[in-house]
Amino acid sequence: MHLPIKISSLALFVTFSLTACGSSGGGSGNSNKNETIANNPQIVQNEKALQTQLEKLKQQQTRTQKNLEDERQKLAKKEKELQDLKSNNQIDQEKLSSLQKDLEQNKACVSSLEKTLSEQQTEAAQARRNLEAQLAAANSALNEKSKALEDLQNSQNANQASLQKAQIELQASQSEVAKLNQQLGELKQLYPQAEFAMGSRVRNRPKNDRSLIESFSGLLPEGVTEEQTVRNLLFTPKSVGKQQLVHHHVQQQIDGRYVDMDYTFYHYQDGEAYLVEVWGDGTIDGQEAYPSIVAYGGKATPVEKFDTFKQAQVVKKYDVKMAPGTERWWDSYNITFTADFGNEKISGIAKKINLNNDFTANEDIIFPKQPIFVEDGAIRFGSNEVFVHVNFKDESDDMKYEGMFIGENGEKIVGRVGGSSLVGKEKK
Repeated sequence: MHLPIKISSLALFVTFSLTACGSSGGGSGNSNKNETIANNPQIVQNEKALQTQLEKLKQQQTRTQKNLEDERQKLAKKEKELQDLKSNNQIDQEKLSSLQKDLEQNKACVSSLEKTLSEQQTEAAQARRNLEAQLAAANSALNEKSKALEDLQNSQNANQASLQKAQIELQASQSEVAKLNQQLGELKQLYPQAEFAMGSRVRNRPKNDRSLIESFSGLLPEGVTEEQTVRNLLFTPKSVGKQQLVHHHVQQQIDGRYVDMDYTFYHYQDGEAYLVEVWGDGTIDGQEAYPSIVAYGGKATPVEKFDTFKQAQVVKKYDVKMAPGTERWWDSYNITFTADFGNEKISGIAKKINLNNDFTANEDIIFPKQPIFVEDGAIRFGSNEVFVHVNFKDESDDMKYEGMFIGENGEKIVGRVGGSSLVGKEKK
């Protein structure tokens, strides 16, 4: 905002002084100038200095004016005395000479005082012109600064508007990202993690038939693959909890066959390690059947770690549990797996700790060595040629064991032994 400036009372005094002395310079129109910027320190300082100077000039001029008037009065008096003497013919030559001499001195003094007064008036006029020039310069500078300030304020207002618009757009984007993240989270909960690796065993054992059918035949809706079904079962939402047993009874037509089945679902999830088991007991088109699924998986250890571990001859030991929470006969054993990456082998031992459990023989169970390898985007272990031999009370069984490594540095393993899922955590 431009703040106008006007000549102060100091300048008005100069104008009055010049007018009183008969000077024709400077007009009274200067009193109509704009107000002085009171908050300009430089102008205030200059004005004070000039005011002091003009006050001194005023005092000098006043004294000079008074002296001039006094001398003029003396001169008039002497002239009158002289005239009186002449008129009365009582001229005293000596006194006349003295009066004439005094008269000349008075004239000289008057002339000197008039010259001094003129010089003082000239000096006052110059001081006024200096002040007017300074005020004009200050006004010009103020106008420039006011314009710059106004431009800056306009620019800031424009920038503020742009900033507010950008902030609104940013908030909208953040809200949209949060919404999309929420939707993504919901989708991840509803659908399997495609980047997770897995392994599984699927069986359908008819009653009184020892043959194993590695298929979901008759149990899946048309167009649904076994892998898709197993993946959906395995990578369930984390909200199911660390472990959970759920029972379902199904009576429906599936792929043209009537299924009447009791299902038990077992889920286990610890970090990025997942286990699932499904057991069925019922009929398919009236024929008894016992389908089962054992699956394991999670965020696999990066396959490049295989060569890293091999070159460093890393050996890892894992504390292994079979289907935690299901209270199976495996709970009578302390099970340890040893992964020897230098030799690309894994093996294990199950030491029986509960000798009161006579479901199995009172002896340790040995997990023979078998290969560690990379396959399907994961570091895995197992083979179709190595089996675990278990002596039970009335019989024995040979079971396959297999699995994969989980975590950035293989901190866990998941897999299965026969029909039981397993999870192992690296020992510290």
